[in-house]
Amino acid sequence: MIYSFIHGERIVNLLPISVREDRAPHIYKSDSMTLIVGPNDSGKTELLASLCHSIARRESTKFEIEGRIEDVGIVYFSPAPFTRLRFPKASRRVKVISQRHASPVTQDILDNLKEKFGFSGSVKLRLRYGPEDGVRELLSMAMEIPSKIPLFSELEIATLNYQKASSIWRSEDDSGSGGNRERQSAMVAAQRALKDEIEDLVKARLGPNYQHFLIALAFLVKSGVAKRLQIKYFWNSLAGKSWDANLLALVDIIGDISTKFSLDQLVSGVEIDRAPSDLGIEEVDGLVTIGVDGLSSGAEALVTQFTAISSAVDELSLAGASSIIVLIDEGDAFLHLAWQQRYIKEIDRFARAICPRWAEIQVVVATHSPVLMSDFPRDYILRLSKEKDEVCPSPFSSFAAPLEKIVETAAGAGSIGQLAADVIRAQLSRGEGADTRIVEWIDDPLLRRYLLEKVGHAD
Repeated sequence: MIYSFIHGERIVNLLPISVREDRAPHIYKSDSMTLIVGPNDSGKTELLASLCHSIARRESTKFEIEGRIEDVGIVYFSPAPFTRLRFPKASRRVKVISQRHASPVTQDILDNLKEKFGFSGSVKLRLRYGPEDGVRELLSMAMEIPSKIPLFSELEIATLNYQKASSIWRSEDDSGSGGNRERQSAMVAAQRALKDEIEDLVKARLGPNYQHFLIALAFLVKSGVAKRLQIKYFWNSLAGKSWDANLLALVDIIGDISTKFSLDQLVSGVEIDRAPSDLGIEEVDGLVTIGVDGLSSGAEALVTQFTAISSAVDELSLAGASSIIVLIDEGDAFLHLAWQQRYIKEIDRFARAICPRWAEIQVVVATHSPVLMSDFPRDYILRLSKEKDEVCPSPFSSFAAPLEKIVETAAGAGSIGQLAADVIRAQLSRGEGADTRIVEWIDDPLLRRYLLEKVGHAD
């Protein structure tokens, strides 16, 4: 367990020394949780990045630590965009992840979050690409260099029609060719006709399983495997040449998957309650995706966050980390206040659940939310000032305090928005000429009464 580390010229306590020395019982199930708060540009993310770099470099002299720095693994997660240059490269002991790093959703995580936060949704398996994607790739060569297509004669009329419509659409001469919208519609219709003829041609040459070939082609092309060559090989193979071995292997896998579910289901998404391997499905990295459908943005953010962190902790455990630090930067983003009230309790439970029994886990959460601050005693909060890297020693309210008190002290903000404050000041400046209709908008009875008295309109 790490108790403190040096950030710049400051000593930062993760689990405050006063709590550790007193041997006070932890109120959290995980070994420790620390909350970092402070205004924008106070250095919260920089502090977390500094901790990541110190762990990555194994700078043991920077830490007061129980155990060896070599045994520590660290995860940084944020749902917000962040500059990767701030953080060390991902390694066996450092995992820097974001909302974009999708990990396969596990049913137990989904079911638990659905129960705790009260949302609905289901895990769905789908093919990343459909037959339409393969046709689109073949269409690209037919439109660009049709003379290179071995079967051009069978598509000649449709290709020439498309080229003519495309040329007319790009023409600046409006005479006799209709308006721009009409020309564009004619071009789109000609392109659609060419695409349909390509699909019919593939079907005629390959038979009932032609869609498997199209999906395999799309996957190879989208995976960056020599795009033009793959499309060229496909056209040549349709004309009678041998098929690429990689493509045939994918066709077999797609055919096997389609024996479990229909192709329509696999393209639109089929609900599953087990891992693909448990369904007897052979997976190729990126060929199938596993995600959750029917979620709000907040629910999706939660599922993605918990899944990504769980996956990262698993990787650290496999690498031998016996002390794991999880840094969560603004993890409450996208969450309604009611869900923020459940968030810390669930993070605490989740951290212990995903940590191996032989390891310790610490959680550090950075936030602007006064709701999250209400779940932490003062000794568990690191409050940064507007002066970067400076820690505010002044007393403040947090654990189980009224939110307005937390906003004023721990968060260091006003109790109302700037617009409302400006409107109130404007009415005060008007004196007896104040607009009482605007004053009556104020829903704080004491503030409304005070303002009415000041402008001379109190009954």
